[in-house]
This record gives sequence, C-alpha cells and structure tokens, in this order.
Amino acid sequence: KELEAFDREADPRSPARVELAEAYERACLKRRAVEILEGLRAGRGGDQAEEDLDMRLAWLLSETGNEERALELWKGLWRSVKSAPRRRQVEDRLLATASRLGVLADLAVELEEKLLDGRAEERDASLLVRLYQKVGDPVSAAEILEEYMKRLGSDPLSMLQEQARVYLAGKDYYHYERAVSKLMEL
Repeated sequence: KELEAFDREADPRSPARVELAEAYERACLKRRAVEILEGLRAGRGGDQAEEDLDMRLAWLLSETGNEERALELWKGLWRSVKSAPRRRQVEDRLLATASRLGVLADLAVELEEKLLDGRAEERDASLLVRLYQKVGDPVSAAEILEEYMKRLGSDPLSMLQEQARVYLAGKDYYHYERAVSKLMEL
C-alpha cells in the first residue's frame, strides 16, 4: 500500500522513482519495476537517459522475459558508452542476451559487413573479436583483429602482439607459439 501511495504521488521524473522501482523489485514485482523505469526513461528523454538507468532497465527486461527489448537497450548502450570498463560490461550483457535470443550469428554478420565495407570503428572490431573469443574461435578473432589493424595502418609488430594476446586468451597455444616465434624474428 505504501509503495502504491508513493507511486501515485511521486513526480514521474523524480530520482526517487529509481528507489521505488528497486523497492518493487525487492518485493518480487519486477514487471512493475520495469514500468516505472520505462516511465522515468521516457520522462527523461528516452535515448538521452542516463547509462545507469538504461543498464538497470535492460537487466530487468531480461529478467522479465523481454529479451528483444533488452537487446535493443544493450545495443544502444554499447554505441554510446564512453568508459572502456563500462563498455566491456555492456558488451558482456549484449553478447549474453544475443546468445539467449539465438542472434549471435546475425550480430557477427552485421559487424563483419561493417568491417569489410570499411565502416567499422574500434568498438565494432573489439566486439567482434570478443564475440569470437566467447564462442571459442581465437583464430577468427585474430583474423578480425589483423584485418582491422591493417585498415588502421598498424605496424606488423603491434598486429602480432595483439594476435598473440588473442591466441593466449583463447588457449590456442599452437597459434600463440607461432605468433611469438614471428615476434622474435622481428
């Protein structure tokens, strides 16, 4: 009753509505928490809402079974987040959500097309490398990295160092040792 009363009285754009959503969530009323956060997001300009609000909303959408909408938010966050650690966190959630929806391959194709067309940014190549690492394909991850770094005009030493790092992270010791051997030759 108290939550409902506060819900009726609180300004739709008030930061206190985040706390209200958290209270509904603790009361196992996650769908109502989603409604509150969606309303708050809309009141703050939709795509112009704060990262924390969008991240919380995307997580709750996944929790309530609305994975498609969660994926949209994760993609939007991934494009807008500036901080590298936060972007990695968003990438993890984006890849997990895409995996649950069975659209990882679609995401890979979209990113590879951008890379081939020369429209890929650093974050596109980075996500594609992480995607291939997550699915246990360090060779494809290293190939993507090499392709992107060539487009940037990176020197062979830097490319081999990054490829070796990718192979080691993917526990592909054969290719890792080959990359290290090539590095020692340079």
